[in-house]
Amino acid sequence: KKKKESPGVLLVVKNYTGDRINFTIAAEQARSEGIPVEMVFVADDCAIPKSKGVTGRRGIAGTCFVHKVAGAAAEAGLSLKAVKEEALQAAQCVASIGVSSTVCHIPGRRKSSRIPEGMIEMGLGIHGEPGAETIAKRPVTRVVGDMLKIITDESKDRGYMSLGGGDSVALLMNNLGSATALEISVATRDAIRRLEEKGVRVERVVAGPLMTSMDMAGFSISLLKLPSAKSERERMLYRLDSDTNAPGWPRGGGERPMWGKLVRLEQEDPCLFQRPAQLSHTGRKMENVLHGVAQSLKEAEESLTEWDLKVGDGDCGATFKRGAEAALADMDGYPLNSIPDTLESIAKSVARSMGGTSGALYQIFLLSLCATTRQQEKKEGADSSSSLSHLAFAFDEAISKIASSGGATEGDRTMLDALIPASRSLQQSSQLERELLPALELAVLAAECGAEATKEMDARAGRSNYVPEAVLRQTPDPGAKAAAIWMRAALEAYKKSSS
Repeated sequence: KKKKESPGVLLVVKNYTGDRINFTIAAEQARSEGIPVEMVFVADDCAIPKSKGVTGRRGIAGTCFVHKVAGAAAEAGLSLKAVKEEALQAAQCVASIGVSSTVCHIPGRRKSSRIPEGMIEMGLGIHGEPGAETIAKRPVTRVVGDMLKIITDESKDRGYMSLGGGDSVALLMNNLGSATALEISVATRDAIRRLEEKGVRVERVVAGPLMTSMDMAGFSISLLKLPSAKSERERMLYRLDSDTNAPGWPRGGGERPMWGKLVRLEQEDPCLFQRPAQLSHTGRKMENVLHGVAQSLKEAEESLTEWDLKVGDGDCGATFKRGAEAALADMDGYPLNSIPDTLESIAKSVARSMGGTSGALYQIFLLSLCATTRQQEKKEGADSSSSLSHLAFAFDEAISKIASSGGATEGDRTMLDALIPASRSLQQSSQLERELLPALELAVLAAECGAEATKEMDARAGRSNYVPEAVLRQTPDPGAKAAAIWMRAALEAYKKSSS
């Protein structure tokens, strides 16, 4: 009314009976006042077969494509008639379907329990109305496949969209409310993969919460089939790519880079080493020590977990147990007669089994020990690597690598509070020319004292940095305790092997 020379109004209406009636009333009222009005109805829902009543298909998230095309055409200055024609063309080429594991919850009302636990609804609407069918939960990639089959079903009672090799589409992966970004990304990737396997070119991808249904835990897929005529296809893509200030439309869209297919690289043979046919004296000691360490960490899972639940994220025990089990499983392939080669093999077991910071730091620790030991053996022979002086040097080098990569040091309430005192003890014993076993015993005692002392330390690194001081004062650092546990186990196994 205020803009006297407006070219008119285009109403984009989703195909619900109430919407059709009320928007028609509004349009007629506007026309009676001399305002030009055109209407485009969007009925993109593929859940309902053609024979299902007179109301027809609902309008759902594919309407966003129609809005974008119409808005860009209007912004370009086209007439109302021309804007309607482009919007109508988009509306006739779009098809959608939604899926969810929950019904939307309207604030102030009791939550619906319509969808049973372990089930999902396929083909439900954006107002919380029931879906076309209820099915058992399944992996999201399988759900995406089922949805695309429905959209492209060419049977007589459907036939909403025919897609084949050479066709081009724009894909909208719409978050219905509370699906996570990760879930939407996984679904989007799988939809692209399935379409491209059919020879369909996915020219544009839009993903995010564009048409939500409160907190519905689901998503919908919309495909806009682009015109086959080059000029019309380029015009529609131009509309989709046009800048907009609409806050819901994702930025950074535009043309998808069409790279060639990814080529799978041949994997390296993970078994670079193998167990010797006969173990040497060193090999038997290595095997016994590794068995002892692995068993001790498995048995310590409960204690490590209990400590970590108080000061961390609760996964310390499980992490070390996975590493121990991986080492035991891989041990038949360890080159136990060679200390550096065995250390490298253990690092690979740790890499594939232990996640998080602990796994990464122990990889650094083992690979550093391996490199230093290998250099030492090249200079002075294989027997030199088991000397106290070499052990002290290699241990100190490895701990320095951990400290420099992680940024922590002694007193920060980390694994280093066990490892650094042990390293210092080994260096002192080397300078005093102690025998190996007494030196190892002193080093382990130093590690155990250092781990226990973490109860009195303020956390300055790792997740414990966020834990209240009162909790820290009652609980040792799990990483430091794990280090002390495996060092004690290694010493006991070594002593048995040496007796």
